Amino acid sequence: MQNYLISEAIGDIAGSAYEGKGNRIKDYSKVKMFSSRAHFTDDTVLTFACAEAFIDNLDMTMNLWKCANEHHHAGFGSKFKLWMTSHNPKPYRSLGNGSAILEQEEQLFSYMKSYGLMHKAKLLSAFSNFPFNEIKDKNIKIYDWSCGQGLASIVLLEYLMDNNIVMKTDRVTLIEPSEIALKRASLHVKHFGSEVRIRTVLKDMDSLEITDVSCIDGSIKLHLFSNILDVEAYSMQHLIETIKQGARGNNYMVCVSPYISDIKTARFDSFVNGFSTMSQFDMIFQDVASRGEWTNNWTKLIKTFKVTL
Repeated sequence: MQNYLISEAIGDIAGSAYEGKGNRIKDYSKVKMFSSRAHFTDDTVLTFACAEAFIDNLDMTMNLWKCANEHHHAGFGSKFKLWMTSHNPKPYRSLGNGSAILEQEEQLFSYMKSYGLMHKAKLLSAFSNFPFNEIKDKNIKIYDWSCGQGLASIVLLEYLMDNNIVMKTDRVTLIEPSEIALKRASLHVKHFGSEVRIRTVLKDMDSLEITDVSCIDGSIKLHLFSNILDVEAYSMQHLIETIKQGARGNNYMVCVSPYISDIKTARFDSFVNGFSTMSQFDMIFQDVASRGEWTNNWTKLIKTFKVTL
């Protein structure tokens, strides 16, 4: 964590001198790492505020508000400044119980505060039971479906680093209908190495086409479905058919959601059942916990499987 924060701050300070149309430069030989105009910006202030809240278990919203006001000259946008001056800071719009398409930066912070740790715990539970030894020497393409801010991808990449697991990640495809969340996801994933290629797809599930997920080079496809399969805002059949037609070859699916009700679970299961009748299908791991049966009174629904398409 410390190295990522330092790297973010260095990059923010170095790049600050070249922000704005009048300061852009394409000749890298003329770029100075730290010019007299360089300074930290709102990116560093808010990134460090988020990290502090997570590490010290502080209220995310109040810590962002406090740190932003302590550094009010860091270059915040006009709408964010309005939020900073509020004596009762809240996100502008509802998060829709975690399923809304986020449109404002404050919603991104609030989402991570409200759901981040819970989602991370479910993902770690799935990854700790995943057979990484089966794919460690093969080219891997990661698909993060309705990725939000890229939490599933960064938890995966961090898990690999923390456990000294070497995986040849060739590309990460981030699929998300919120432009502001997709940009944040791309930024998060880039922190795990410039060698990882990132492809972004700004679409909702029903707008996806086969070409958005097609891969014909024989690499392993690792699909991450974090808190999306229980959402009823899209056609499950369209999603299944898009994957079947586009992701030919060997596929691993990591599916995690909260356990809400049997109806929501049935929708989650319908995705798995869309592949379970295929001849080369293998269930790897599954787990479910209702409220009171798991840590922090959270719930979880996990199914991991592999299938050849």
